[in-house]
Amino acid sequence: MTPAIKWWKEAGYDVPMLHVTAFMGSSSLYILDKNIVKKILTAPSGTSDYRFAKGLDFISSKVGHGLLTLDGEQWMRHRRIVQSAFHTNFLKESLSESVVPRILNFIQYWRMAIKNNSVQESQVREIDLNSHLSALTLDIMGDVLFSHEFNAIASVKVWAESGGDCFDKSEHTLVSSISNALQLTVLGSIFFLANWAWGDKNLNPKSKRHRKRMDQELDNIIENARRSNSNGKPKSLLQLLLRASSTDGNKILPKKGTNGTLSTSELREEMVLFMIAGHETTSTLCYWAIYVLCKYPDVQEKVYKEIEGAKDLDLDTVEGLIYFDAFLNEVQRYFPPAGFLRRVNRFEEDFAGFTIPAKTRIVIPTYMLHRHPKYWDDPESFLPERWIHKDDEARQQFLNRTRFAFLPFSAGGRNCVGQHFAMIETKLILAHLVRAFSFQTAPSQVNTDFTLTSYITLKSKPLVKVSLKCRD
Repeated sequence: MTPAIKWWKEAGYDVPMLHVTAFMGSSSLYILDKNIVKKILTAPSGTSDYRFAKGLDFISSKVGHGLLTLDGEQWMRHRRIVQSAFHTNFLKESLSESVVPRILNFIQYWRMAIKNNSVQESQVREIDLNSHLSALTLDIMGDVLFSHEFNAIASVKVWAESGGDCFDKSEHTLVSSISNALQLTVLGSIFFLANWAWGDKNLNPKSKRHRKRMDQELDNIIENARRSNSNGKPKSLLQLLLRASSTDGNKILPKKGTNGTLSTSELREEMVLFMIAGHETTSTLCYWAIYVLCKYPDVQEKVYKEIEGAKDLDLDTVEGLIYFDAFLNEVQRYFPPAGFLRRVNRFEEDFAGFTIPAKTRIVIPTYMLHRHPKYWDDPESFLPERWIHKDDEARQQFLNRTRFAFLPFSAGGRNCVGQHFAMIETKLILAHLVRAFSFQTAPSQVNTDFTLTSYITLKSKPLVKVSLKCRD
């Protein structure tokens, strides 16, 4: 991403597109004009003649097809089934019941770590944010989405009791199998560069082995969710999906040979993509939010003061916190969890008077659009206040200017189906953490220069570490 930003600045901020040639001569077209972005993201996507494909065949070869990777009528079918299960009321109830007890345990372990370390005040306990937050959000997701206990937070407890900085992450079988499936081996890299997804899926023995292991674990989770909810009220998204029908409230074309519900193999594939997109997105947003709190102590104090003034930290309360909401919007602008969106045009297109050949790799660089001076005032400054408006007219002018230049969850018909889930979870987690602790940059990273990396989500190299103090 860094070279593309450098080339963009050299070309000038008025260029609508940037043609980027990468390793082995592969090229992509970076879209830097929000009007072209709008054209791409609002194009019809649920019919047989859809214009822009996701272009994620290689990901599909490793973890299967689902909302993230499907196109056309089959994407529309999955979207309607899954969206019917993502009822806002269900999410609010389930997340409130799941997040609060888990975050309280999580806070207890962090407090334990500080207490155990207090006898040696010269030593500061440093926290690997990525590992800790990943464990927390994995357990929440397992409960709310799958009716499954990953028990990942147990690693945080072990870390707290150990007295050391090392975090021994004992990965669940499903998590490790997905992680292994996504890693590029030498053979996998060859298939990737050759753009031959079929070869990686069918001829790469490691990919086949990881996929088999992953499917077996997913089948066990599905069967347990089905058995535990044979007669009761659904308690997770998976249990809702086991009952969902694509014809509930919408007349659409079911997949041939099905009754309009998701088959077991389709459920498996959606679950994997929920793991990749949902779990990673939320933990990454929390990761960058805490990083920003460390970097800007004045912002941390404002966020804390508003949260401290709230009587309770239930969902209704945290959703009503104005500065906190503005802060999270600015975090997503400054460090969008998904650093870019990818598309491939199926037909020849006209972008800003330029003819774009069919099958061009198109990149919508979220990170760059979020810092585009054409759409944002003082884009390199972190300013939550930009999201707080004096009246409705000012708010509307701001939205008109930034629409399709602010894409934390994409936009248009293929926007993220789980965006409300992610924001509810994030607000509940961070509100409790900020009320309990003040955050500082870890002593070992005070003068560290972080570089950005983006594979599935936007992270830093090295990964961020923090130290903390109890507020009471």
